[in-house]
Amino acid sequence: TITRSTIVNSSIEDLTHHDTITRSTLTNGRVSGASATNATTIVRSTLTGSLISGGFVHRSTTTSGTVNDSRVHRSDLTHVKLLVQSTASRSNAVHSTIQRDSFVRRSELNRCTVSGSSVHRSKLNYCDVENCVLSKTDFSGMVLKNGVWKNGRLVGK
Repeated sequence: TITRSTIVNSSIEDLTHHDTITRSTLTNGRVSGASATNATTIVRSTLTGSLISGGFVHRSTTTSGTVNDSRVHRSDLTHVKLLVQSTASRSNAVHSTIQRDSFVRRSELNRCTVSGSSVHRSKLNYCDVENCVLSKTDFSGMVLKNGVWKNGRLVGK
């Protein structure tokens, strides 16, 4: 179902009656339901040059990104890949990859890769994060693996 939306130079493929696009703007993008395990839902969002497949995008802006079977809520993503059951909520990310069941909330990412991790109220620049929990941290140029970080300190493994 497509309601009150603007679609310019975009392709929409293999959607079912469960898929919805409401009050959104799609420009030079692609929405596909072919490889999706869940329905594709886009509500009050602006998508420019992005590929959306089986995701939930709500009140967000994505530019030149990919959302594949993941959720985006009130976030601004530029050149970001959000893959495999990951979630970005109230976050800003640029040139980053968020994948493998990762959860990013109220955070800022710049040129980061986040895999299998939870990032909350953190600011990361040029970081690789794998299997970690980060809360209220600010890191730059770090490789973080298998740890729990709170307020910038390692508190567990």
